Amino acid sequence: MEQTQTQNTETSSFFKNEDRNAYLREVAKWSRFLSITGFIAMGILIIISVVMIAGMNSFASRSNIGFSGVWIGLLYIGFAVLYYFPLKYLFAFSKEIKLALDLANEDNLTAGLKNLKSVFKFMGITTIVILIIYAIIFIVAILATGILRG
Repeated sequence: MEQTQTQNTETSSFFKNEDRNAYLREVAKWSRFLSITGFIAMGILIIISVVMIAGMNSFASRSNIGFSGVWIGLLYIGFAVLYYFPLKYLFAFSKEIKLALDLANEDNLTAGLKNLKSVFKFMGITTIVILIIYAIIFIVAILATGILRG
């Protein structure tokens, strides 16, 4: 019983700091805006990829060239799918933080921060993968230059 009372006091004292609440509300608003804008951009990217697949195939069949827009369109769809996950986490973060502040609920705050962690974890892993790809391209370019000169 004593532990429950202490926990409730700690929870309510966390939400009593008005400056922190104002900052969290502002972060929640901007993250909601950015996630919704990102979902719209993702939809546009998918539309562009479908148009590219259809249009380039039509152009390729009429002009008898071997290039197909299917691969570029599929690459765009892949980017859109990859873009979905951080947007989903960002949107969930904004929703949970807003609920946490409105209800003074620590569980929502924890869920919101967990989603924010997932955004940064996803971005960090993606950055590492891109840096590795750049390093591989750089090494291959140096080796190819050496082979061509040699």
